[in-house]
Amino acid sequence: MNSKRLNVKDISELLGLENPPEQIGGTITKDWIVSVISATPGCEHIDHAVLGKQELLKAGLEAIGGVWDDECASEGSTITASALSRYAICLEPRLKEMREIWRLLGKDGYPSVNHQKFVEAIYATIFNEEMSDNLQSSLAKILSQIDEEHGLSDEEITDNGQPTKSAYQVIKSYFFTDDLEEEEDEEEDEVKRFVRTKVSATQIASLKNWYQNGMLDLNPPWQRGDVWTPKKKKSVMESIMLGIPLPALILHSIEDSAGRLRSIEVIDGQQRLRSMMYFMENQFPLSDFKTNHELHDSRKCYWNHPTKKSIDQEWRILIETTDVPILWFVNVEPKTLRKVFNLYNTAALKLNAAEIRNATYQTHKLHQMAFILAGENPDSEITYLEAEVQRQFTADWRDIQKSLKRFAATELICQYFAYSRPLRSGPVFKGSTTKITINKFLDHNRTYSSDDISELAQELLDCYQFTEDNFDLDNGINYSFFRNDKNGLAKPNKLITITNMVASRMLIKLVGAGIIDESAVRNAIEYVIPSVEFPDNQNAVTIWGYQATVIVELLTYFGIDSENSEVSELLPCLIPCMFERYNSTVE
Repeated sequence: MNSKRLNVKDISELLGLENPPEQIGGTITKDWIVSVISATPGCEHIDHAVLGKQELLKAGLEAIGGVWDDECASEGSTITASALSRYAICLEPRLKEMREIWRLLGKDGYPSVNHQKFVEAIYATIFNEEMSDNLQSSLAKILSQIDEEHGLSDEEITDNGQPTKSAYQVIKSYFFTDDLEEEEDEEEDEVKRFVRTKVSATQIASLKNWYQNGMLDLNPPWQRGDVWTPKKKKSVMESIMLGIPLPALILHSIEDSAGRLRSIEVIDGQQRLRSMMYFMENQFPLSDFKTNHELHDSRKCYWNHPTKKSIDQEWRILIETTDVPILWFVNVEPKTLRKVFNLYNTAALKLNAAEIRNATYQTHKLHQMAFILAGENPDSEITYLEAEVQRQFTADWRDIQKSLKRFAATELICQYFAYSRPLRSGPVFKGSTTKITINKFLDHNRTYSSDDISELAQELLDCYQFTEDNFDLDNGINYSFFRNDKNGLAKPNKLITITNMVASRMLIKLVGAGIIDESAVRNAIEYVIPSVEFPDNQNAVTIWGYQATVIVELLTYFGIDSENSEVSELLPCLIPCMFERYNSTVE
């Protein structure tokens, strides 16, 4: 089905109309357009009789807030796909995000405008299973799975039981990957010819005025659109209100021969600018600040909403008079401006936790080892194991860690080390998020010799092989690195992988110390693993709870309790923490 017919289908469904019959050449009839205008709220004043079908659709589009331009128009009375698409998006603004998510999922055409069906499709992609819960709880589960810190309150995830644009924005940001193409090397000379630049401090009020007057273009063709999550947008406004300086914006001013400003394009800072402008358009509220936060009185406030709690006028004045540093490029050739964007756009790409860790822990020897063993740099000649063994491990490891996220294979190795050596942050171990757990572990363990790293690499290999040999129970349910989805298909599973490998490390050490008999290990695994309930909803609490239960139940099978000092000395971080976490769950 072509895009014109898909848009017609969406509009018909949104307005409760029947699809028009197929016409030769894909012609859209005036009768159908009349029925659309008649059914659209706000178009009651439009005279159907005196206007042709293109003029009629144009009047309807403008009546509901759309823009009719050259992309919508055509010779004669032909109705274009662009005009129909804009009409559909004006009727249902969330369609823009829905269609982009659909494209990022690699699916053809447009998604159903039915939110239930659309969320079901996303759910199946994320979890590899059918959605059984209601839309609201399922959407919340999706958001928690892809971004634990998405920054949306329950009322911001759904509105009257329907997904919000902000919820779809989080999902779109998760699936987005930067697809900008590299410019040809010969364009490098052009970049070096820039001569006209200037620096200024500009009030947010001026940026707002340029934006509202259409002079500030937040959608140049090389930019990615609105991809920041609500939490990041809210953080921009929090920084402004707390007086924290923002990074400089890099803008391109287009001036006429007399030096008068005609338009402004964004080279770097598009997402920050969108955050400011969209907040001042009441598109999202501030964060739900905690009681001890300086902005607690402004929690969940909008800019100046007609029906919802809004910030005081004093705050609006402070925000509008805040100065933002700007580096200006003046009258740069369009061909060169794309290269400028590639060079200077430092904030456009949303980094996940693993990417941030890769940037900030580049000199950390354990993280370097994880990066190499995970195969993130296939050209690297660094070896921590015998060359062929390392090559095979890397290939196997990447096979069990299929993920849409960048650096996921490195993340999983770091997760193994952090979860096998947990650190408590209080008197009783509860367990933090994976991100915090890994960062805390890397910060706590910064000094490693080359021999230390080699030993840790060997440990990783040993635990992987032990898990592979002992945790696949051949019962069609419990696997070494996989777990069945609701359709009975085995899928790679991070929690299974990490828990089994952490347990393997413990069992290897217990056998090596002569505390348990190697011949009894398989029986213990076959007895314990099937008896531990796997958490359907995975978060910091349930992940640590599952690992603690597996570890403690295995120890209990061998008659080992928390008072066994020999075992605690052998695994000084793991054993006390797992017993504490297990006991807090039982209690």
